[in-house]
Amino acid sequence: MTSVGAGGYLKGTIDGVYYLAHRVIWKIVTGEDPDEIDHIDGDRLNNALVNLRNVSRSENAKNLPMQTSNTSGIVGVYQKGKSWAAHIGAGGTTLHLGTFETRREAIAARKAADVAYGYHANHGREAKT
Repeated sequence: MTSVGAGGYLKGTIDGVYYLAHRVIWKIVTGEDPDEIDHIDGDRLNNALVNLRNVSRSENAKNLPMQTSNTSGIVGVYQKGKSWAAHIGAGGTTLHLGTFETRREAIAARKAADVAYGYHANHGREAKT
């Protein structure tokens, strides 16, 4: 029997023990116990193997949806008085990328940092509901 758990992931029982479907799929196909499984497209119910990757916690954090509290439309870009600022998480710390006169300049700085620090192209996408 399967169901969707509180975290939005498909789960099922084997001998009375709950398992997350994406972890079982990964183990069956690769023979590996995964560290953390990233759903590349952000859809927690899409357990197609091409949508799964075994990553570290920090790598998985580089493919998160935009938080609902974001007001600029770009992760890591925010208004600071009349200026715009950008930051990014890297190596367990937050790096300030600069303060800019325009939103466009702040976005460019953040996009360049996304590439430099290996963020996934899907990072900051609209959250799935």
